Amino acid sequence: MINLNLFSISGLLIVITHLPLLILLIIKGKNKLARIYTLSLASVLIWGIGSFLVGITRDAKLAYGFLKFAYCGVIFIPVFVQHTALLLIGKKSKLIITFIYTQAIFFLFANLTGHLSPTTKLVFNSFYYYVSTDLFLWSFIFWVSIVFLCHYQLIRYYQKFHPNDRKLLLFLYGTGLGFLGGLNNFLPVFDIYVYPYGNLIVPIYTFLITYAIFKYHFFDINLVISKSIVYSMLLTLITLLYLLIVISSEKFLAFFLGYKSIAISIGTAFVLGLLFVPLRNKIQKIVDKVFYHATQAEILHENILLRQEVAQTDKLKAIATLASGMAHEIKNPLTAIRTFAEYLPQKLNDREFLRKFSKIIGQEVNRIDGLVNQLLEFAKPSPLNLQEINIHKLLSDTINFLNSEFLKHKIKIIKEFSANGEIYLYVDRNQLRQAFLNIILNSIEAMPEGGVLTVKTLVKAPPNPSSLNPNSGIIISIQDT
Repeated sequence: MINLNLFSISGLLIVITHLPLLILLIIKGKNKLARIYTLSLASVLIWGIGSFLVGITRDAKLAYGFLKFAYCGVIFIPVFVQHTALLLIGKKSKLIITFIYTQAIFFLFANLTGHLSPTTKLVFNSFYYYVSTDLFLWSFIFWVSIVFLCHYQLIRYYQKFHPNDRKLLLFLYGTGLGFLGGLNNFLPVFDIYVYPYGNLIVPIYTFLITYAIFKYHFFDINLVISKSIVYSMLLTLITLLYLLIVISSEKFLAFFLGYKSIAISIGTAFVLGLLFVPLRNKIQKIVDKVFYHATQAEILHENILLRQEVAQTDKLKAIATLASGMAHEIKNPLTAIRTFAEYLPQKLNDREFLRKFSKIIGQEVNRIDGLVNQLLEFAKPSPLNLQEINIHKLLSDTINFLNSEFLKHKIKIIKEFSANGEIYLYVDRNQLRQAFLNIILNSIEAMPEGGVLTVKTLVKAPPNPSSLNPNSGIIISIQDT
């Protein structure tokens, strides 16, 4: 069974966060600065893999081999970061470069031959760790000295020449946190038994550098990536971190309280999961605010309003077109009314004319009134109003209203209605008419130079509003060229 403790989990976390950034720099990093920094990431990755392996093994000899592997990375981390810093500030110092690489190679040889630390010891009753020697102490001193020199140079350069350089500031914060976390890992070697929680800080360093790359094109890497992709990646990472925090917290409690029951472990993990949910939600809200300047609830509300606005815009567009068609339809009865009105003064004594005039005026006024009412009913929001409608008549009326648009855009209309005659469906007249209008208007826009619009209907089975047969109904096809 894998000995999954907090130390091994922290090592796994380092691997998970550093590997994607390492791959990104290998692919996108083209200059010397990016290549040297890639080596520092590779060194941290070696430490992450090694610490994970050290944490999960109960075999002292195996742990010793893993420690040798892990410390090879540790030796070179400050070396490559110092080299990166010199390139960043534009300082050419062969003396410093020669010194840091020479001492690293010396301690690497001592580590691989077993002179740096000849054996291991069990720490925190959890995993095996190096035993201190004088040579290991000197390795630690050089390690700290290079880290101090690197940050001293960067801070001076930042303050003196580039006090507003955001990417340099992020690099400073990142490496500072990373080395601070790494420093904590040395303490158990020197019998200072403070648990190496610093490993959990190291991934923050990766986030800061990654942000500098995406936001400020650090290392001259210019990436264009969708916000949604970064957001999804961050949410996945937050979820992963949340799970790791729950698991590591349960392991810590198991170590502290001494219980070994699987049932208790599962129960404890469940309770811890509930306790850490507010923290995860808080972090997610922060991410939402950074990326979309709103919480998920606010985004959902805005999306609902946006959909309503789009629907209303489509409806207004349809109304405008419908009004244009109606204006054309109203023009005919108005012409008839005007014609009879012009003759009225001359025909006051003509009873036959007056009888015919009053009948036609009534018909034409009713026709105009009907057209206007249709437009008003279509425009105003109303609840679903289901009734039996002649679908062929509704299609024909909709097409007729758009006659002026068809003429203007040189569009020929072909109607191929089912031979079944009048087909009645139980629908909302206005909503279905709006659907037809929207589709036909899209067809008109798709044929700016003219074309053919074909409207077909096909009865699948005798339509019956009360029928439960899912295959009954009518197929309506609207096709443009």
